[in-house]
Order: sequence, then structure tokens, then C-alpha cells
Amino acid sequence: MMKYTFTILISILFLSITFQSNAQGKLGLYKVNSDNTEDVLNDKDTINFGNPGVASPILSQQIIVRNESSTESLTINTITFDDTGIFGYFPASGEMTIHPNEAGSFYIYYSAASNIDLHKGFLTFSSSDPQAPSVTINTIVNKDDGELKVSSPEYPIVNNQIDLGDVLIGEIKRFTIEMENIGEGYMFVDKTEFDSETNKFISTYHTKQGFGKGTTYNNNLSFKAMKKGAFEAIIKNKLERGQMDEHQIKVIGNVLSPEVEISYKGDLLQPENTITEKPLPYATQQFRFTVENKGNADLTINGVTLNQNNDREYHMPNSGIFTTIQPNESFTYTLELIPSSIGKKNVEIIFNTTDVEAPTIKVDFSTVIEAAMIRFEDKNGQEITQNLGFDMQSTSDNAMVTDELYIKNIGNKVLSITQFSEIYDIHNQFSFDYSGGDIGINERQKISFTYSPNGYNAYKKSFPIDIVSNAHEKKTIRFNVHAFHQYHEAELKYEGNLVSESYPIDFGRFDINTGKEITLLVQNSGTLPLTIKGVSFKNTGQNDFEIKEFTQNEIKANENGKVVIQCNSSKAHQHLEEILKVETSDYKNAIQTVRLTANPVKSEFYMSNPENTITVWNGDIEEYGPLSYERDFEYTYVIQNRGAAPLTIKTITVDLNDGYTLDFSGFDLPITLQPSEKQNLIMHATPHLPGEYNSKVHITTDEPSANHFSYTVKMTSLLPVLEVTHNNEVIQPSTVDFAGFDAYTLTILNKGTDILELPSILVSDNDEFSISYDENVNFLRPQESLDITINYSPKDKIKVDGIFSLKTNDKKMEEFSLVLKERTVTSIDNQVVKVDIYPNPAEDQLYIKGISQQVKVRIFDLYGVQHIDQISNGTIDVSRLHAGIYVLDIGGQITRKVIIK
Repeated sequence: MMKYTFTILISILFLSITFQSNAQGKLGLYKVNSDNTEDVLNDKDTINFGNPGVASPILSQQIIVRNESSTESLTINTITFDDTGIFGYFPASGEMTIHPNEAGSFYIYYSAASNIDLHKGFLTFSSSDPQAPSVTINTIVNKDDGELKVSSPEYPIVNNQIDLGDVLIGEIKRFTIEMENIGEGYMFVDKTEFDSETNKFISTYHTKQGFGKGTTYNNNLSFKAMKKGAFEAIIKNKLERGQMDEHQIKVIGNVLSPEVEISYKGDLLQPENTITEKPLPYATQQFRFTVENKGNADLTINGVTLNQNNDREYHMPNSGIFTTIQPNESFTYTLELIPSSIGKKNVEIIFNTTDVEAPTIKVDFSTVIEAAMIRFEDKNGQEITQNLGFDMQSTSDNAMVTDELYIKNIGNKVLSITQFSEIYDIHNQFSFDYSGGDIGINERQKISFTYSPNGYNAYKKSFPIDIVSNAHEKKTIRFNVHAFHQYHEAELKYEGNLVSESYPIDFGRFDINTGKEITLLVQNSGTLPLTIKGVSFKNTGQNDFEIKEFTQNEIKANENGKVVIQCNSSKAHQHLEEILKVETSDYKNAIQTVRLTANPVKSEFYMSNPENTITVWNGDIEEYGPLSYERDFEYTYVIQNRGAAPLTIKTITVDLNDGYTLDFSGFDLPITLQPSEKQNLIMHATPHLPGEYNSKVHITTDEPSANHFSYTVKMTSLLPVLEVTHNNEVIQPSTVDFAGFDAYTLTILNKGTDILELPSILVSDNDEFSISYDENVNFLRPQESLDITINYSPKDKIKVDGIFSLKTNDKKMEEFSLVLKERTVTSIDNQVVKVDIYPNPAEDQLYIKGISQQVKVRIFDLYGVQHIDQISNGTIDVSRLHAGIYVLDIGGQITRKVIIK
């Protein structure tokens, strides 16, 4: 509310005829009303000046004094008033003589006090009327108190109480208390105070304000729920001259909150827990955690985080999903352990909840996986692969040979061998020596083998042995012992070993992008030259393997020919198998076959969050936000090569959009990831415009048949946007020239989707400029606006620019400013004594002499009512004014009394 305080010296002329007379006369007193009607005024009657407060103009009341005698004159004298200075009268001294049937008048006036207390006064005078020798007129002001009435458009106020109902913890509720003075008197309402220990209140009504009759203020309040449970709070405003000393409104409600309880095997978990399970066998294990909502609001489990080593043996279905649990309901999470090895298994489990008092519950969980594990070793401790079997030392010329093998327990539980038996030896060529029994942890037992060809001319013999034990996954094993008898023949070898369909050549795992080449040696183990007649594949229609070349010349004894074979298969992650046929001049085994096996592998691009609880698939739409100027968005992705071959990331590009800028950092292209290798990508988003926008991310790799990966980032931005208009046209920071006007109004509008804060609105550098607006408004909601008027009141000849500045939280326009340009003026400050008003009294035209420019002039009557407001160059038309006394205001700096006839 804008307040204007000005004091005007009012000279009130005494309208009567004064002359010498010895008269008694008859006194008649009348009070003149605002409509010029008259009421009889009796002795000791009271004149009530109302309730003008502390900032009113001078108020006056005209009293008509009539001599109602037709023969005798009436004399008024000895006029006195109380000496408080609050009330006064005019004329201030002297004697009044009124001719028969004539009338005079005087004025009683009230000058505003510095407070709104009740003030009383009186005026006493003597008259020559013997019926009224002494007359007293009482005066009173600010008789009545104000009365504060409150209401709220959002919540009904019943018996000075507001019920906010159920409020979710952390929620903010905004409401307005509309305050109005419905009483007759002027009163003060002090700033808003709160009595609340648990929750938070904020009020926009934070200064003491004066309330006249009918004055209203809006008290915009916000309430934030901070503690669960029922609450009571008191909103207080102290009153001065109100219906009570302090006005109170009780605010009640109930803050709802979830309450999490997590139990394991019936035991309630604390925020920090350590659980150690007893040792378990080498098998899939399950452990169940029960989450229960004991509160009175929905509980959300914002995912469950599993922190473990790179083996990632623990799994929990639904761990990456936000799960909502209603009050008094529960949800069971199953932790699954799929062991890939023996030993201690640790995992940290973090339940992320929306319970403000238990946002996380951590569990350090561990168990031990026990198993016996069998391994075959030679006498030097080198491992012998079970599926390849044991190769005994070779023999020649039908000689007997003995060799030894060891069984070792590499587990953490005693290994028990319950069966060790040979199952196929029709020529009685093979025997062994083994005692059997239990094998301790990291201990081993020896087995001795004896081979005698017994005249059977075969270069290799395999003797299967069935082994039964308590070993994990290998409880029943068929283990082959291979015996070798050398004689004159062609032998096929690869990397020093004899190969055949039983002893295949394994290309192993190789990158499908490059393929793999191997060389098969054809060894002449006889005494005669050997020729490779032809090389082919058993399956002539296959295209996974290719014969590059083979030796065409004769191969001397104990020398080698070669066959070069290339694998160029496109069948990644599949077991390939083919039979190679080598035809030689060996008379006994002219055609020998070799089994070729291969497992081509390729790279595989995989993208997830660091916890690997959220996977980004090709074509995904990932939603984030909201963005704001105070909070850029940053998110870390993990890209991984989940294939078995190296992966190269070639490019990472982002489609442009209008709403925000998206970029990636934390890497240099190209990126080469080895199998299982990971790399962090940091995605950063900066907002530009409010609203929802999409941007597509493209990642190209050398992954065969899947070299383009893309997903869409959907981002929502909540931004304040400042728009300033004048006369419905958008304006930018510029210069406003006040050459032709004294006021300039602009409108501030929030065109964005978030609160536009207005921490500072001011005019600086020139006090001849001022602003007027609703100072209670310090922020704008989306689509809300505020009108601001810049007023210009020139005072001197100095021409200085002013600056209007408006600060906001719109990062694109944190400060909006206007240069306020003064016009060239001729100050009338030094012309006060030179200004003349004529004619005075005036009838039709009133002239001002002594001003050199157009100025604003206003004319008020003695009741403070404005009758003329115009810009004048020195001439004022007063023909429409009623006869009487008025006050002329010139440019807000000079006042003169004028009389209109």
C-alpha cells in the first residue's frame, strides 16, 4: 500500500460582518455537511472527525453562526480550545459581531497525529445571547477500533482454525490468508509470526502495515512437512487498535510418512548389518529379505544395489526396479547366489528407500561355498586336461612302457575316490597301480600305468578309466589314458602332438574379424619317402575352413610336410567342427583324418549404469530430469565389451535439439576395449528452453553385424523465463526517454515452467525516478505477471540518467535494466516566491505566473477531495467548481490557497 503524507497550511477566512454594537441577539449554531446541508448544533454536542489514521490531510468542519434575531446584533467572543494541538479552529482570536438576520462562520479542523489513539477536544466561546451565554462544542477522532477479518480461498477457516488435512512428508502446500479491516477504525497489523517446532512456515507478509476501513492484504504462506505425525502450529499477527491484542490462526493436519522394516529370517535389520551364513554346498542358493511398510504413506524402494567383485555371482531379481509398497503391506526380495568358484562369497546389499528416517539399509552378507575339486597332474605338477586325457610316454618296437599320473584335490573339502576302474582293454595291453581313498585339501595321489603293445601295431591306443568321486560337477569322469607305439608310418602332428579325429586340432577362440590360420605337419615316421597325394574335407559343402596350401614334394624320413588351413567362419560363438582328410603314400593308413574344432568369437557392445542395474538397449528411450538452471544434469554410463574379441568404438554423436545441449566426456576416440574391459562415459546436459525434448545418441563400433547402437535421451527442463512488455509489446534492455511523459508502466511475465524469483527491483543513480508495484510479490509462478510503474518527478535543472534494474533467476536474463533518460527541465524549486496566482478569488479562469514549462496541477477542497488533475502551461479552467475555498498544488512542490466565487 502506498502512503502519501503531506501537510497543507490552510488559511480559512472568517466570512462575517464585524461592527460596534450593544446587542444581545439570538444564537443559532449549525454544522455544514459535505452536501452543503445544515444540521442544528447544540451546546455540548460532539463533532466526530472519523477514523483517518496517521496519514490523512487536514480535516475541517464548517460551523455556521446565525443571529436569528431581527432587531438585535449578536456578539461572539472569548473563543478557547484545548491546547493538545490535535484540534484547532479559525479565526484564532478576536470578537465576532453578527447583524440581525445575518450569519457568520468559523472552521474547526483536525491535523493528523503520529498515532491512531483516541483523541478528544473541545471549543468554548461566549455569546451575548442570554439563553446561550457559554457554548461548548466537543470534538473526537479515532473513536472506533478496527476489526480484522481473515479468510482463505484454499482452505476454510473455521473458528480461527485451518485444517491442511493429510500432507506427505517433504510436500509443500501453499495457501493464502486474505486479511481485511471490516471495522470502522484504523488499525495496525504487525508481521506474521509462527509457533511451530516441527514443520516449516514461510510468509510474504513480513512488515507491519496500517489498515484503514476496507483495506485488504494477502498473506501468501507456504508450509513444508518436516516431521511425520499430527501437528499443530499457530500463525500470529499482533494488532494495534484491533478487536484483540493478537490474532491467531491454528493450523492443523497430519504428516504422512512411510516407515520401512526389513527382516531376514525373522530378525529385524538395522541401518548397518552384518550377516554371515554357514558354509553351503556348491549349488545355487537363495536368501530372502522381507520389506514391510509400517507407515501410513506409500513406501518406495528405489532399487537395491549389489556391490560385489567382478565375478558377479550374486543376483537379485527386481533389484533395479522402483517398487512401491502400500501401508501394512510387504514385498520379498530374493538374493540368489550362483557360485562360479569355491571359497568365501561377499556382497554388500543396499536397500534404497523413501523413508526419510531410514533412506538406506545396508547389509554386509557373506557365506562360504564348499566343494571337493579334482585335477589331474603329471609328475611335474603340470595340469592335464580331463577331456584330453593322459598321454603316456611312447614306445616302439613292441617295448613295454611305464608312466605315472597324479590326482590332486584343489577344492576346500576332502575328495573321496570311490571307484577307479578300466573298462576297455580287449588285448590285455594296459594295467595300472592305484590304492584309492580320501585326498585331503591340496593333497594328491599317484597312479602308475603300464602299456605293452603285445604285437598290435597301432600308433596310438586309448584306455578309458571310469572315476567316481564326490568332486563338484565331476562326480563321474571317464578319463582316457593314451598309449603310443611308434613304427614306420605317416603321422599328422600339430604343435608337436599327434592329431586325429580323437586328438583334434583346436583353433580355439579367435576374433571373427581376422580369422585364424594353422599349419598341420605331416611327419614321415617311416624309412621310405612320403608323398601327400591330396587334402580335402569330409563335408565338401562346408565353408568354415579353407585349405590354403600343402606340400607337393616328397617328404624324406623324419622330415615334415605341411598343410596350411585357414578358418574364416562367420558363425561367432558357435562350436565349429569338421573332418580333414589327408591322403598320403602310407600303404597301411593311406587316408588319415583329423578333427578340426574352432570357436570363433566377436566383440559385443554393452551399455549400463555403473551398478549394472539398468541396461541401455539399442533403440531405448532413457528419461531424465528435470533440468534447471541451478542443476545441470550429469550421468555416468559404463560401456563394456561383453564379447570375447577386442571392440573398437569409432564415433559417439548426438542429434541436436532446441531444449538442451547434450555432450559426452571422459574418453578419447577411438576407444578399444579388450574382452570384459569397461569404460566410463559421462553424459552432461545443459538446459536452454523449458519443456520436454528428445535427443538421439549414436555410437558406431566394429562389432560384426551390429556396428550401430543408438538410444534416445528424453529430458524435461523446468526453467523460469523472463518476458518484459510495455503496451503489450515485448521490450529488451534499452533507454526510456521521459521527454514526453512522467510515468512508464511495464509488465513482468514468467513464460517458463518454474518459479521466477524477483530478489531485487530498484531504481538507482537518480532519486527523481521512483517505482511503484505490489512489493509483496517476490516471485512469479509460471504465467503469472507483475505490473511496475516508473514515476518521474523532476526537481532540478541537472540532467542525470537513472537506472531501473530487475534481477531474476533466469540465467539468460539474470538482470534486466533500462536507462531512464531525463528531459531538460527548468526547476521550479527556486521559483516558489516568484509564483503568483491571479485573480484570487477567481470565477472562470485561474492563472499561474512565474512558471516556464508545463507542470502538473491539482486542486483539492478542504475535505481532501481532488477536483482537478491536469498538465497546464499556466491557465486553469475553474468554471465548473462550486464557490468555496480550495488548495492548489503546483508540480507537487508549491501549494496556494484559492477562493472560487
